[in-house]
Amino acid sequence: MKGKHIAWGIGIGLVLTVTSYMIIRAKKKKKDSKKENLPPDNQEKQQAKLESAYSPEKKRDIAKPKIPIGDAFPLRLGSKGKKVERLNIWLMRNVGWTGKITDEFTEDTQNKLMKHLKIKQLDKQRYLKLGMNKPIYEQEISY
Repeated sequence: MKGKHIAWGIGIGLVLTVTSYMIIRAKKKKKDSKKENLPPDNQEKQQAKLESAYSPEKKRDIAKPKIPIGDAFPLRLGSKGKKVERLNIWLMRNVGWTGKITDEFTEDTQNKLMKHLKIKQLDKQRYLKLGMNKPIYEQEISY
């Protein structure tokens, strides 16, 4: 009895698989025939769109990592990026800053720098000296 049920299940599965394959194939042929019936102008436009979509020039543009605007040294009012975020985290851990941690150098950030480091902008040398380039768990806390 079990053998008959298994055989019927396999048979039905095969029939469904073959049927779905035939339906998909018929739909594909229908699409292809519609493309062939287009006027020559439209075929050329579609071909141009395909070529431009997969052109190597566009791939090169996508592959280039973009540097955040304003993330270069010296970090100053208006700078944005990961380095500024690390500066804000360093200020929170070492100075006790209670401001919001963002990736934007604001007036609050500048005021904390003036108060504790006596500077308005942060250069690369001091950034590295204070260990802000290290991951948070590797940074030394100085009181």
